[in-house]
Amino acid sequence: MRIILWASILSGVVTGATESSPRATILDAYAFSGNSPVEMIDAGAVIKGKPAFTTNYLGFTYTFPSEASKKKFDANPDQYNIRLDGHCPVSLSHGQVHTGNPALYSMFDQRIFIFKDEAAKAAFDLEPSRYVARRGAATAASYTPSSGSTRPAG
Repeated sequence: MRIILWASILSGVVTGATESSPRATILDAYAFSGNSPVEMIDAGAVIKGKPAFTTNYLGFTYTFPSEASKKKFDANPDQYNIRLDGHCPVSLSHGQVHTGNPALYSMFDQRIFIFKDEAAKAAFDLEPSRYVARRGAATAASYTPSSGSTRPAG
């Protein structure tokens, strides 16, 4: 069972994701390959989190290197969370809804985005402003958060 789950994660397929429920919980997997989003955004550093310091937020499990880092995320998760409800911005720009793989991520304008596959990540990395707008501007692809979402679309 665990092998099948990991194979699904590595291929970008997320069990339980549907258009009406796009944020699927991925069991036994950490967002950003276990790297801490607090350090990524605040210091531009890629630092592995520890399983002892985790938080689940909107269907994703985040890890942190320390309790202080975890508390910082918990105090303001919308500053550090995965954007676009976990959807791939490249897919959205083509009018498609695909849940991203939290192991495939890039930063743009102090925000973290995840992608459905390596090709989508590579396209985004070449020209991120083609797929998402800078803060304060409307997002590309006119994305509307799923019902029940409490976080901003960008």
